Amino acid sequence: AVDLFVYRAVQGIGAMAATLGGLDGLVFTGGVGEHNAEIRARICRRLDWLGVAIDPQANAAAGERRIDAPTSCVSVWVIPADEEAQMARETAGLLWPRAQRAAPPARDPPKAHVDNLLD
Repeated sequence: AVDLFVYRAVQGIGAMAATLGGLDGLVFTGGVGEHNAEIRARICRRLDWLGVAIDPQANAAAGERRIDAPTSCVSVWVIPADEEAQMARETAGLLWPRAQRAAPPARDPPKAHVDNLLD
């Protein structure tokens, strides 16, 4: 299953790179992309023909970070997904403020409203 996942990820990235005429950046996110250094390394090794190279220490670290090696032609990032917060922001944007519907909608709801939805 892991081999197939890596194969399909490389296949998709390769197809997009061919369509776009190259690759400037690559972002890993979501469960596997954020939390599995081995799979990120396997995907990136298969993309070395695009100039992708990662720093093993940066890849093994945690949190939001850049993991490409200094020799990489492509910037490679791990960016955590925060689906719950995004859904809360979208919901707050729809619900807040009901009393001020005549006013132009705020670009982003106040942080307090988002925090309340997350609680």
